[in-house]
Amino acid sequence: MSKAEDRANLRYITFAEECAFIDGYEQAEEDLELTWKDIEKICLIAKEVHQFRGFWSEHVYKEILKRFKEKKNGN
Repeated sequence: MSKAEDRANLRYITFAEECAFIDGYEQAEEDLELTWKDIEKICLIAKEVHQFRGFWSEHVYKEILKRFKEKKNGN
């Protein structure tokens, strides 16, 4: 179990709340899961960023992540 599930288990009052939590948690996991399309976007961004930076470093990875998040959020 994750820390979130452990903490939530400490405050369950009803079975309905427990079910709602589990449904919400599972939906959040699904929403955050990377798809092959996401990986494709990351690879394209990486090629673009690497072209200008020339070497791989923490800064490059942070830039790739920033751009991916922007694309995923529609910006």
